[in-house]
Amino acid sequence: MSLLNDALGAAGGSGFDIGALAAKVGLSEQQAKMVLQALAKFANQPGDTAEQASAETGVEKSKVEQLLSAVGGEGAVAKLGGALGGGGLGGLFG
Repeated sequence: MSLLNDALGAAGGSGFDIGALAAKVGLSEQQAKMVLQALAKFANQPGDTAEQASAETGVEKSKVEQLLSAVGGEGAVAKLGGALGGGGLGGLFG
């Protein structure tokens, strides 16, 4: 995940292991990737970011909130989305 770590560094965050984060909150790595993409997509939009990401991915809102907290909250996700040109995490996860 060096590309993700580099993007996070550019956004002022620290690198992290998606697989470890996923396991920490009880999601598969693929689910965590989908949730992070959705969180980045909705971070700068009105409404409840976690609720919107949950609706888009089908992942329980409580799990989305746990993952959101683990990556530093909505501010961190919004910064990352902004650092990537406002297009969310898009191609970072293949």
